[in-house]
Amino acid sequence: MLRDQARRFLDERGAVGRARGLLDAGGGFDKELWAEMAALGWQGAALPEEYGGAGLSHLDLCVIAEELGRANAAVPFASSVYLASEAIAQFGSDEQKRA
Repeated sequence: MLRDQARRFLDERGAVGRARGLLDAGGGFDKELWAEMAALGWQGAALPEEYGGAGLSHLDLCVIAEELGRANAAVPFASSVYLASEAIAQFGSDEQKRA
């Protein structure tokens, strides 16, 4: 169900075409798509609910990442979500985790 939701969301927004446009314009990431993903809670997908995350599994996080890759979505998901967020979740203080 998560895979279907992610695929539909990305397909409806034309993520592939948007990535191409960003490349042609000189790079960057798709800020509008990133904000919409935040509204869905994808940035906190595998973070505990007590810290504002969705409490999903790492497998669920991989499903989202796979669909982002399939759509070639121009968003900083890897660096932000499964690198920075995971580092804070594992090694950050409670204050950092809440923030």
